[in-house]
Amino acid sequence: MDFQPTEDQRALRAGVRELLGRRFGRDALRAAVDGAAAADGGAAVGGAAA
Repeated sequence: MDFQPTEDQRALRAGVRELLGRRFGRDALRAAVDGAAAADGGAAVGGAAA
């Protein structure tokens, strides 16, 4: 079984990344990640939930 993304999936990933990169800057992304981590005790970023 091949679990590598297809060319279409890679193109979709690149397009979404570009779109979101233009729409939301790095600061907004970091704030969202940090906010999610605080809300769930860090589980959203690999930590253990409290």
